Amino acid sequence: MFLFVDESGNLGRDGRYFVIACIATVSASSLEKRVKKSVLKVKQRFPQYRDEVELKASRSSPVIKDFVIRNVAAKDVQISYVVVDVPQVAPELKEAKNCLYTFLLHF
Repeated sequence: MFLFVDESGNLGRDGRYFVIACIATVSASSLEKRVKKSVLKVKQRFPQYRDEVELKASRSSPVIKDFVIRNVAAKDVQISYVVVDVPQVAPELKEAKNCLYTFLLHF
């Protein structure tokens, strides 16, 4: 089993939400190929993204996000995520960012 984990946002500086996402698969190479092909198609169809090194969801339209997620989810994968409403986090937990991150990752 291969796990791919990524986070978006931050725990306290700016922004309201912090997200940790995980994709689990038994075939890392087929998932990586699917992601690369999806990003390539986006760059071919939408010229404003051609020079982007990394396709960022925060700078992408809902159509592009939907396209990439559907392509990735079409493979034999499990997608899990945790969303944190940062203003609701206790101040002492915001100070212990490593502990909070580890706690959230366990979900």
